Amino acid sequence: MERTLHGFIPLVRFYHISSDDFLDKIYPLKKLLPKDLAKDLVKFYIAPNRKPNIVEIQPPRISKPICDYDSILIKNHHFAVFASWIDKKNNLHYNVRNISYNFNLLYRASKDGNTPATFHAKCDNKGPTIVIVKISNSEKIVGGYNPLSWNTSNSGSSTNDSFIYLFTDGIDTKSAKVSHSNGDQNSVKNLDGYGPGFGRGTDLIGWSDGGRWYSNSTNSYPKIDGIPTGHFYVDDYEVFQVIKK
Repeated sequence: MERTLHGFIPLVRFYHISSDDFLDKIYPLKKLLPKDLAKDLVKFYIAPNRKPNIVEIQPPRISKPICDYDSILIKNHHFAVFASWIDKKNNLHYNVRNISYNFNLLYRASKDGNTPATFHAKCDNKGPTIVIVKISNSEKIVGGYNPLSWNTSNSGSSTNDSFIYLFTDGIDTKSAKVSHSNGDQNSVKNLDGYGPGFGRGTDLIGWSDGGRWYSNSTNSYPKIDGIPTGHFYVDDYEVFQVIKK
């Protein structure tokens, strides 16, 4: 065993191990360590302020930082779910430390102005985006992912990579439901006088007056139970640019 462990010993950050772990897990194996190292470690844990004699102290391993996304509607872990859906994986494929995308806030209705014109001014021609909508008098969050760019062409675009979604409980990501496009020619809907649009009919769209959204179709996306039918009011909505890391 000593020969097997020999090559790994320089990689171990002995001086960042707690005294309890050293006593319980390292000290019983001291015969496997180089004699000078074993002696030096004992001295260090007896007198931790004394500088070790022979072993270079490696810096502690630093956990990958968690990005803090600029949303007032959802939390960081929701973005991990979005990244999983974008890559067509299950909800838990990514976590907050290994998200494969950056999400940059382009637009917040309550801050920038809740009008279709402002949405288009802030979000058109910016590439893929995720839309996040908080339904009034409810804990529900709805929205969609556009893998293309928004524009004011008054036309639809076909894609199999877009989706709409629902969190029945905005705090709990376990309540998430997602529906990917069937490739319909109106998977993404670009209308000059409206906000973000998804689907023919329409499956989900920001209405022309800004304060309402509308959903009344399953032409482009399989039905998600829980999304209101017809017009519904929203407290706020955000649009984030999605950039592959």
